[in-house]
Amino acid sequence: MLFKTSLAAALVVLAPLAVSALTEMERQAGFHARNYSWPPEFKPNTEGWRNLMMDRLEQVKEIDDLDRRYEGYMQTMSSAAVAPNFTQWGFGMTRAPADLVKDLRDAIQDGLANGETRLEGKIEVSKRKDGFCKFICRYERGF
Repeated sequence: MLFKTSLAAALVVLAPLAVSALTEMERQAGFHARNYSWPPEFKPNTEGWRNLMMDRLEQVKEIDDLDRRYEGYMQTMSSAAVAPNFTQWGFGMTRAPADLVKDLRDAIQDGLANGETRLEGKIEVSKRKDGFCKFICRYERGF
Protein backbone atom coordinates (compact mmCIF):
# COMPACT_ATOMS: atom_id res chain seq x y z
CA MET A 1 0.00 0.00 0.00
CA LEU A 2 2.86 2.35 0.82
CA PHE A 3 4.33 1.71 -2.65
CA LYS A 4 1.05 2.60 -4.38
CA THR A 5 0.71 5.78 -2.31
CA SER A 6 4.32 6.81 -3.05
CA LEU A 7 3.87 6.08 -6.75
CA ALA A 8 0.68 8.13 -6.88
CA ALA A 9 2.38 11.03 -5.09
CA ALA A 10 5.33 10.90 -7.49
CA LEU A 11 3.01 10.95 -10.51
CA VAL A 12 1.17 14.00 -9.17
CA VAL A 13 4.46 15.83 -8.65
CA LEU A 14 6.12 14.78 -11.93
CA ALA A 15 3.14 14.86 -14.32
CA PRO A 16 3.38 18.61 -15.05
CA LEU A 17 7.04 18.16 -15.99
CA ALA A 18 6.20 15.50 -18.56
CA VAL A 19 4.04 17.86 -20.62
CA SER A 20 6.30 20.91 -20.48
CA ALA A 21 8.11 20.27 -23.80
CA LEU A 22 7.36 22.59 -26.70
CA THR A 23 5.16 21.41 -29.50
CA GLU A 24 6.55 21.75 -33.02
CA MET A 25 4.18 24.68 -33.66
CA GLU A 26 5.42 26.45 -30.51
CA ARG A 27 9.05 25.80 -31.51
CA GLN A 28 8.44 27.27 -34.98
CA ALA A 29 6.63 30.30 -33.51
CA GLY A 30 9.64 30.95 -31.25
CA PHE A 31 12.02 30.50 -34.19
CA HIS A 32 10.18 33.22 -36.16
CA ALA A 33 9.67 35.48 -33.12
CA ARG A 34 13.46 35.58 -32.62
CA ASN A 35 13.94 36.44 -36.34
CA TYR A 36 15.99 33.32 -36.97
CA SER A 37 16.51 32.16 -40.54
CA TRP A 38 17.69 28.97 -42.24
CA PRO A 39 20.28 28.55 -43.33
CA PRO A 40 21.95 31.14 -41.11
CA GLU A 41 24.62 33.48 -42.35
CA PHE A 42 27.88 31.63 -42.77
CA LYS A 43 31.15 33.08 -41.54
CA PRO A 44 32.83 34.04 -43.71
CA ASN A 45 29.88 34.65 -45.99
CA THR A 46 31.69 33.81 -49.22
CA GLU A 47 30.38 31.77 -52.13
CA GLY A 48 32.93 28.97 -51.67
CA TRP A 49 32.35 28.59 -47.93
CA ARG A 50 28.57 28.81 -48.36
CA ASN A 51 28.61 26.12 -51.09
CA LEU A 52 30.79 23.81 -48.98
CA MET A 53 28.59 24.21 -45.92
CA MET A 54 25.35 23.77 -47.91
CA ASP A 55 26.78 20.53 -49.35
CA ARG A 56 27.54 19.32 -45.83
CA LEU A 57 24.07 20.29 -44.61
CA GLU A 58 22.52 18.34 -47.49
CA GLN A 59 24.55 15.28 -46.43
CA VAL A 60 23.43 15.70 -42.81
CA LYS A 61 19.78 16.00 -43.87
CA GLU A 62 20.00 12.45 -45.28
CA ILE A 63 20.95 10.85 -41.93
CA ASP A 64 18.07 8.66 -40.77
CA ASP A 65 18.93 8.44 -37.07
CA LEU A 66 17.61 11.60 -35.39
CA ASP A 67 20.33 11.72 -32.74
CA ARG A 68 23.07 11.39 -35.35
CA ARG A 69 21.37 13.94 -37.59
CA TYR A 70 21.20 16.39 -34.68
CA GLU A 71 24.89 15.80 -33.95
CA GLY A 72 25.67 16.30 -37.64
CA TYR A 73 23.85 19.63 -37.67
CA MET A 74 25.62 20.74 -34.49
CA GLN A 75 29.05 19.85 -35.86
CA THR A 76 28.40 21.40 -39.27
CA MET A 77 26.95 24.61 -37.88
CA SER A 78 29.89 24.89 -35.52
CA SER A 79 32.13 25.06 -38.57
CA ALA A 80 29.74 27.07 -40.73
CA ALA A 81 28.75 29.91 -38.44
CA VAL A 82 30.46 29.74 -35.08
CA ALA A 83 34.11 28.74 -35.41
CA PRO A 84 36.31 31.48 -36.83
CA ASN A 85 37.79 30.98 -40.25
CA PHE A 86 41.12 32.67 -40.68
CA THR A 87 41.51 33.27 -44.41
CA GLN A 88 39.85 35.97 -46.49
CA TRP A 89 38.24 33.38 -48.78
CA GLY A 90 36.89 31.09 -46.08
CA PHE A 91 39.45 28.42 -46.79
CA GLY A 92 42.92 28.40 -48.17
CA MET A 93 45.25 26.08 -49.97
CA THR A 94 48.96 25.83 -49.92
CA ARG A 95 51.47 23.43 -51.39
CA ALA A 96 52.63 20.74 -48.99
CA PRO A 97 56.34 19.85 -48.87
CA ALA A 98 57.22 17.36 -51.63
CA ASP A 99 58.66 14.78 -49.20
CA LEU A 100 55.45 14.77 -47.15
CA VAL A 101 53.31 14.36 -50.28
CA LYS A 102 55.52 11.48 -51.43
CA ASP A 103 55.29 9.74 -48.03
CA LEU A 104 51.50 10.06 -48.00
CA ARG A 105 51.10 8.93 -51.60
CA ASP A 106 53.39 5.93 -51.01
CA ALA A 107 51.49 4.94 -47.86
CA ILE A 108 48.16 5.06 -49.67
CA GLN A 109 49.39 3.13 -52.69
CA ASP A 110 51.15 0.51 -50.54
CA GLY A 111 48.11 0.12 -48.29
CA LEU A 112 45.76 -0.37 -51.24
CA ALA A 113 48.14 -2.76 -53.02
CA ASN A 114 48.64 -4.87 -49.87
CA GLY A 115 44.94 -4.93 -48.96
CA GLU A 116 45.63 -3.10 -45.70
CA THR A 117 42.32 -1.27 -45.66
CA ARG A 118 39.28 -1.24 -43.45
CA LEU A 119 35.88 0.30 -43.87
CA GLU A 120 35.17 3.43 -41.92
CA GLY A 121 31.93 1.98 -40.66
CA LYS A 122 28.35 3.07 -40.81
CA ILE A 123 28.89 6.79 -40.40
CA GLU A 124 26.27 8.10 -42.77
CA VAL A 125 27.80 11.53 -43.33
CA SER A 126 30.81 10.00 -45.06
CA LYS A 127 28.83 7.46 -47.08
CA ARG A 128 29.79 7.44 -50.73
CA LYS A 129 27.63 6.41 -53.68
CA ASP A 130 29.93 3.44 -54.34
CA GLY A 131 30.13 2.33 -50.69
CA PHE A 132 31.66 3.41 -47.43
CA CYS A 133 34.99 5.18 -47.29
CA LYS A 134 38.10 3.05 -46.84
CA PHE A 135 40.94 3.74 -44.47
CA ILE A 136 44.51 2.64 -44.98
CA CYS A 137 45.64 0.77 -41.88
CA ARG A 138 48.87 2.14 -40.44
CA TYR A 139 49.32 -0.20 -37.50
CA GLU A 140 52.86 1.00 -36.85
CA ARG A 141 51.35 4.42 -36.11
CA GLY A 142 48.47 3.06 -34.07
CA PHE A 143 45.70 3.34 -36.65
